[in-house]
Parts: sequence; C-alpha cells; structure tokens
Amino acid sequence: TVAVTIDGNPDFLSVAINYLANAVMFILGPLIPMFWYLHTLQFVRKRRLFFRKRHIPLLIPVIINASLALLSFAGIGLFYIDEGGFYIRTSLFYVYVIIMYIYLLFSTYSVFKYRKHLTKNEFYPMLLFMAPPAIGGLLQVLFYGLLLTWPMIALSVLMVFILVQAEKATSDYLTGVFNRRALESHIQYYDLSDETDKQM
Repeated sequence: TVAVTIDGNPDFLSVAINYLANAVMFILGPLIPMFWYLHTLQFVRKRRLFFRKRHIPLLIPVIINASLALLSFAGIGLFYIDEGGFYIRTSLFYVYVIIMYIYLLFSTYSVFKYRKHLTKNEFYPMLLFMAPPAIGGLLQVLFYGLLLTWPMIALSVLMVFILVQAEKATSDYLTGVFNRRALESHIQYYDLSDETDKQM
C-alpha cells in the first residue's frame, strides 16, 4: 500500500521509501510459499516436522531472491525506481516468479503424493490454498500494475486458519488422535447404512 501510494513521487524520501517497501515485499514473498510447503509436509505426513539439515536447500531460492531484491538498490536487481519516481520491474523479476511457483508446485506434488493419508475434507482445502496465489500471481505477471498476489495470499491464509481450527476440533489436544466428533464425521463421510451401524 505504501509503495502504491508514493509511486510516481520523484523526491528523495519517496524514492527511498519506494525502494525499501518493494524490497521488503520481494524478500517476504517466497517465504510464504516456502513455509506453506513445510506445513504441507507436516500436515500430510501427520507428524511434527522439525527444520533439519536436509531442509537447508529449501532456503537457497529464498537467499537468491533476497540477494536480487537487495541488489535492486543498486539498480541491478528485480526492480528499480526511475527518474520520475515510478517502480519498474526488470527481466530478473521472473526469477522471483519462478521461485514462488517452484514452492507451490512442490506443495501440490506433496499433497498428491500423500493423498491417501488425507480425507476429502482435508485434500481439497490443501489444494485450494495454492489456487488463489497462483492465479493472482499469474494475472499480476500478465497485467503490469495489477496487485493481486498479496490479497490472494491473505485469502489463502484465512482458508488455512479455518482448516487448522477444524483439525483442532476433531483431534485430542494431548495425543493428536481423532475424537468422537471426528468419528461421527467419518461415519457420515462413508455414508454407513442403518444395518451397518447395528453391526458395528
């Protein structure tokens, strides 16, 4: 919002804030899909995931992106601010886009790989989380000046919040096993007949 408001103001302070605001947005951008990928692995495997040495390669794209964002201050990174105070993205901007989509693709692959561990009520929300940022990012790339990525990420975060709350409501806090509410949900999911209920 700050960057959009001051974009086009050529005075020194506005240009400095414009550089800083855009650099921060570019640095934070890939962190969200990266953490979503880690969350996806933890969720689909049904066990807590700790950051270990084997996860360090996940940080490489984030570091590359952050370096390019910081190099923008020298005019050789992801963007620059022209003489009129306008934000202009460079050809390296597409490196940022590729990094974002790499994390989203890995997350999608993980959901499909472990889909047998997920119920239908879990599988589709996990996939839907990635849809809004992916669509918003694509539109933002195609239509210069359109700002959709961050609102779409906010929408996805809201979806995850609802999913997490639903998971907490159907599992025991201490053991993590499903509770009675989850059992009733599974019974409805498999649509058991009255005769089957009696046999159980």
